Amino acid sequence: DPNGSDYIESEKSKAMRAKLTQKLNQFRDVTIRTSQQNGFGKLHSKLSIAGSVFYAMNVHDRFSLPVNPSSWLVVSALQAAGAAADVEERGALNAKPGDFLRDHRFHEGECIRLRPGWRFMRPVAVRENSR
Repeated sequence: DPNGSDYIESEKSKAMRAKLTQKLNQFRDVTIRTSQQNGFGKLHSKLSIAGSVFYAMNVHDRFSLPVNPSSWLVVSALQAAGAAADVEERGALNAKPGDFLRDHRFHEGECIRLRPGWRFMRPVAVRENSR
């Protein structure tokens, strides 16, 4: 219920949400199957370390490795679902978590944009209360 208790979702919105869910589910299934067949699950932490080191050394553009595998996966899913604006392959590989929160008007090169009509929700602050 994104807009309050009196929000009624239109048929067009319901159809679009169903299509998005279908495409994301297909992406998930293909990605899981590919990952299991090729053993990618064991490489995630190694790719994360390598991407971070390459980025810190400013040589990340020379390799076809993602700077942050999780961000790259999210960008890939958004593109597969048709929600992401055109992101070139290098832009997807260079994606970092903060890139989803930046305003494209001020950080054009370091942000992930969605197609018109789509938006990211506000970030949620998560606190751990110490006792």
